[in-house]
Amino acid sequence: MAPTTLFSIVIAVLAISASFVAVVYEPITRRVRVLGISRPLDKIQNLHGEGLKIIPNTIACEDLHHHTPSGLLFGVAETDEQSRKNWFPPTDHFNEPEAIGQGIIFTLDPQTKETTQLTLIDFSGPFVTHGIDIYSPPSEQDTVFIVAVNHLPNPASATPNNLNIPKAGSQIEIFHHTLGTKEAKHLRSIIHPLIRTPNDIFISNPQSIYVTNDHHHREGLGRLCEDLGWQELAPWSDIIHISIQDLNTKDASSSINTTIALDRVHNPNGLGHGKTSDEILLGRASAGVMPIMKAGSDHKLEILESIQLQTTVDNPTYFHDPFAKDTGRDASGYVLAGLTRAVNFPAAPKHPTSVWLVGTESREHRLVFQDDGNVCNTASTAVLVAIDPMENRGRKQAWLFVTGPMGAGVASTMIDL
Repeated sequence: MAPTTLFSIVIAVLAISASFVAVVYEPITRRVRVLGISRPLDKIQNLHGEGLKIIPNTIACEDLHHHTPSGLLFGVAETDEQSRKNWFPPTDHFNEPEAIGQGIIFTLDPQTKETTQLTLIDFSGPFVTHGIDIYSPPSEQDTVFIVAVNHLPNPASATPNNLNIPKAGSQIEIFHHTLGTKEAKHLRSIIHPLIRTPNDIFISNPQSIYVTNDHHHREGLGRLCEDLGWQELAPWSDIIHISIQDLNTKDASSSINTTIALDRVHNPNGLGHGKTSDEILLGRASAGVMPIMKAGSDHKLEILESIQLQTTVDNPTYFHDPFAKDTGRDASGYVLAGLTRAVNFPAAPKHPTSVWLVGTESREHRLVFQDDGNVCNTASTAVLVAIDPMENRGRKQAWLFVTGPMGAGVASTMIDL
């Protein structure tokens, strides 16, 4: 073989090897960073704002939403801290299906920090809470539709020879609430084979909702590969759209049409409402990525942009700064809560947390809250509620509410914007 030919072959092999290393190396280093593998626990510094406190009666609150017309926050919670350890399919806890509890829906006044538990009418449970969303018709702002994930055990899995039968029979619950009351009436449940591992919900209107399946595999090695993988390696899950024809049927599988709205997605977790009414936010949790999406007329979702964060993310929210004009500075942006060392989740007893504010125009990432896990143990959702500068000595600040599935309750604190 001529020396020039051999030299060309060597150069080609080196080029291919370098390209392969580059393709593999970047995703791996990104996973190391996002999962917090290279982030020592003793180096995580608390950034708490002013007056950090845990709000009672909000145990293990996974999701929280700001109802702008009323000013209230709506959330779901458990009644005891043990329930998540006994039975919670999203964290691979299938230990005691007979010991699951009765979750709650509550409202939270961001000014007084007082909560009100809503009595659930025509609903006997059980209720294993996870993601929720709320919707008020433009012409009926005192009406609130609440949609919630409910992780029930699958009775069929208790039968002999059940190895291939899913342990969880998760479903969607729809409630109707009228502001000023302390009740939420259960309208119907939704069950469908495409709803496998539901995590969160986005409601466009009472007849149209989206549901994320956070994993394709419910448990085992396949699920672990999804947790540690990335979009190119494990794009195995999806987001489902559900059209609802009857809000009052007692048959959970009837009067619905389901389609796959977005296929081949890695770890789609939280859904949120964005800057505009047609902007749908997604939190790809273990990837630390927030895709910004819009829906077509056929309910198919299109990703317009993806924002990479330094930690995991879950349920994204959007903060509209109502005092931008008065203060001469717009602090609006995307608010994302996540785990600072997700590599230890859920096995470790404490899970450090971070909250990011991503500027709407600048896309600047600002760390606005951080906890070593001793106060705020896990974070899946963060909501900002602006404070009027006229009532706050001219300071541009907001109440920050942070909550997570393993936490003792919703944490509230005052931060600078």
